[in-house]
Amino acid sequence: MFPQQYGTGNRDQHQQRNSPVVNEEGLVSASETFLRPSVQIIEHRHDNELSMLVGSANSTGAMPPMTTPSFLQSEVEQITHIPHESKIVVKFKDSIDRKCLKPRIFGRISGQYLSMIHWDADAEGKLIVHDELNHRRLIFDNTTRTDIITGYYILPSTGRYSIEIIGLLCNDFPFDQDFNPICLEDADHNHLTAPDAFIDVMTTSDALLTDAAASTKPLVSTFPPTARKPFGFWKWNNATIDPVPLTTRYQGQNCRKSVEKRCLESGSLERFKPYSFQWSDPDMSTLSYHDNDKIKADSNQTFHICAAGNSHSRELVVHFNYWIDRFNITNVSTGQLTMSYPRDMKYRFGKKAVNCNITIVGLGQWSAGKKPRKVIPATTLPEYYKELQNGILNWKSLGVKMALRKIHYNPLGDISTQCPPIDWRSPPVIDGYNEIVQTLAEKHNIPYIDAGAVMDPMWDSASDYCHYRGLEGRTEALYILQEVFRMKKNNIQGWQGS
Repeated sequence: MFPQQYGTGNRDQHQQRNSPVVNEEGLVSASETFLRPSVQIIEHRHDNELSMLVGSANSTGAMPPMTTPSFLQSEVEQITHIPHESKIVVKFKDSIDRKCLKPRIFGRISGQYLSMIHWDADAEGKLIVHDELNHRRLIFDNTTRTDIITGYYILPSTGRYSIEIIGLLCNDFPFDQDFNPICLEDADHNHLTAPDAFIDVMTTSDALLTDAAASTKPLVSTFPPTARKPFGFWKWNNATIDPVPLTTRYQGQNCRKSVEKRCLESGSLERFKPYSFQWSDPDMSTLSYHDNDKIKADSNQTFHICAAGNSHSRELVVHFNYWIDRFNITNVSTGQLTMSYPRDMKYRFGKKAVNCNITIVGLGQWSAGKKPRKVIPATTLPEYYKELQNGILNWKSLGVKMALRKIHYNPLGDISTQCPPIDWRSPPVIDGYNEIVQTLAEKHNIPYIDAGAVMDPMWDSASDYCHYRGLEGRTEALYILQEVFRMKKNNIQGWQGS
């Protein structure tokens, strides 16, 4: 087990230290403090030339209360970019004194387009298939140290892009560990890259998919030879201003209703306004799979789409109705089955769901979130797996036609970044839930709707740090509607809940 599972040390031990920093000219200086270090981003060219691209960074100020200091900053040795593979390699120091043995990091690339960085440690997950029966076993080995984490990005155009990598957990948790007492890295000091870090992108999404299709060894697990082109990207749409780095938005401690500069800057929504979603296939923006006549002929009645869940499903229905009205669709209706947990998937709600032509299930926010008026521990991963599987079996026995959707990330709010947290809707937990959702969808032959290309690059844009009421939520709803109509039109296996 880890020497420390959370709260990675005494705050008094979190001292400012001097560390070599690479500036824009590639010169080394030892005058910078270590609260926000400048890590070397090294570009690997085809001719093996090494080019230092990152300037120095500074951070000042005392640690806010109720947070855990960031140890990951001091334990990163080097970050390398390999352009022809669209790959980022984060190397941690080879030291027996390291406190962070299993780091969990998060990254985004911004510029003309946005892309999340998909890390191999996340792609491997904490569960894998180990036999033909689709059973799962633990593979998370928390007795060994992770020295290198490799990530991949995918972008539709080349050029210079900003890169931001943050540390989320000093030590990640395995499937069977209770994550409730584990603290996130301090959001004010969790940056592993300097504010002006950038990379030169040389490989596009089309080239990546072409190379993957021609290779017997996929470049990355998210791009197997059978992968289809991403259905779209967030694009910078301000023609008069060059793109600026899209830094992670978060709610600092003691920032609720505060007008302090640090709070206004960290929580500002202005950073998202220049972006709009560009579909890879223009027909996706027109609900091209919807066929009024076919739906009427098949059912001879209105086609009912239900969203099972609480407030996020409520907002999804609002967005559904926006598109139905905009495209003047008269033979489709939407509604919400208001429920909070996978364990709610029993007879009571099942009997309502059987009246829906399709029910989009999205349950996870209440499982991980702070409950109204009281603090109750979040649902652990094994408990969530059991609850959702039982719920699926309950509803299948009633003949409910359903699809499972990917659960939304939540921006880093003050109650999820305080230590210990009282809200656990952080990316590591939501990733664990989503792996379970996708696993059970495959196991029980249920459609899985992954709108990650829309939601993940804008994961921190929810104005209230929870609900996606803006363009990102509306775009997700359009994609889900398109997927529903596609499944109906093509009679996708599992549509009938079999």
